Amino acid sequence: MTSIPTVETAAFEIRGSTVYTHQPDAVLIYTRRVEDPTQFDPLFVEALSYKLAAELVLAVEADTTLRRLMTQDYQLVMAQAAGADARDGTVRADRDADWIRARG
Repeated sequence: MTSIPTVETAAFEIRGSTVYTHQPDAVLIYTRRVEDPTQFDPLFVEALSYKLAAELVLAVEADTTLRRLMTQDYQLVMAQAAGADARDGTVRADRDADWIRARG
């Protein structure tokens, strides 16, 4: 297992809300509590709404058709979000942080 550089050892610069580095294959593990919902991306809010609706609809009304439709809408918005990330140059790592793998 490779060690992850700490803040003290990593060479980076923060400009606004963006972190810049010249480190090859840099990996950032970052978590923060966002309490201002206006900071959420609109596609995230829409996707979360459909996902919650799909999960909760059967508790409110036994309508599997409606659940299927909410799930399809969720998947459609997630595909749109992935496309938007690709256009914005957002990089998504296919690897999980150690603490996520440990939950296994």
